[in-house]
Amino acid sequence: MKLLVAPLLLFLVVPLWGDDAASLEELLADLSHSNRQIRRQAILAAEGRTEPELINRILALAKSDSDSNMRGYAAGVLASFSDKRIFPVLSQMAQGEEYGVRIHAYVALGKLGDPRGKPILLAGLTSGRGIRGYAAKGLGLLGDAAGFEPVARLLLEHTSDPYVAELAPAALERMDTPAALTFLRKHFTALPGHALGFAARVLGRNPNQETRVMMMGMLNQKNRALRLAAIQVLTGLQDKKATRALLAHFARDEQDRAPVVLALGAIDDARAVAPLIAALRVEKDLLVKVRLIEALGRLGDKAALDVLMPLLDDTTLLKQSPRISAARAFPWNTRVHGVATWAILTIQNGAEPFPVTDLSSFPRGDPPERIAHDIATIRKRAAK
Repeated sequence: MKLLVAPLLLFLVVPLWGDDAASLEELLADLSHSNRQIRRQAILAAEGRTEPELINRILALAKSDSDSNMRGYAAGVLASFSDKRIFPVLSQMAQGEEYGVRIHAYVALGKLGDPRGKPILLAGLTSGRGIRGYAAKGLGLLGDAAGFEPVARLLLEHTSDPYVAELAPAALERMDTPAALTFLRKHFTALPGHALGFAARVLGRNPNQETRVMMMGMLNQKNRALRLAAIQVLTGLQDKKATRALLAHFARDEQDRAPVVLALGAIDDARAVAPLIAALRVEKDLLVKVRLIEALGRLGDKAALDVLMPLLDDTTLLKQSPRISAARAFPWNTRVHGVATWAILTIQNGAEPFPVTDLSSFPRGDPPERIAHDIATIRKRAAK
């Protein structure tokens, strides 16, 4: 009998409401529990609830609990309540001295969406290491375009702050404005590496001749991170006026061939077909070879079938190349012949033969029956 006591006591400190919505009485009781984890779970479970007693209790926790971590968790939940008392409390917490409380309050002010929070968040950008990143996140959640340039400058000036590096780009993406394009073009070469991906996404989804010309020029940069970001922008722009520059870069730069091929496949310019066919005939690098197959499939020109058909016998495993994450890049197959099958059917049918989600029952490798069936179908068509 004694052996059962410890497990039973351990079980009793876990909230009994589990994944189901807790009753008001249960939550109020757990908010006073001596176990910190239970209190934390109760605070988080209160998010979005409307009972006045519960809102009052969370407000009281946020203002005066002896545990600063609990006050921080409470601050994070306050934004989900509709109560005029919330903003003054969050405002006071965001301007306090405790790190854990301030960062939760900054994020909550952003979620609350009250424009009165903007000057508080802007002031937070001048705070110390770590805290200023959460002020940037709050501005992003607030979504006020006026916050773009201050957060962008924060990113430029504090490149070594990991919190700024992680949180500022996502905040900037939420404040995507026409002014952002000008700022990003102007400071593109000065952006730290962790911000280039964000900049490339924003510039790539906003067609602009000035951006295209600038990125084509960036292909000559010695800094590879800048070249790769420029290729990412051109991939997003899908502007056929960039085809020649990309083909020239493919021919002269061994390092960047795989991302350039992805860009050419996305641009869908018939002028790329012949050079890519010629490249596939002699390509030895497995990653580049697979990207060439994929690009030719997307370009959809039947002239590529002559070079793709022989690949139906190529059962090379993609994972033989350490640079290929086959399951992510090509979830429908992990062998060259599977990717070639997809490309051939795409060309023959004029559309991708199947969405990746159709093969969700084959998460870790080839769907052999499907690939074998498709290869047989292709061979029958070729024999006619």
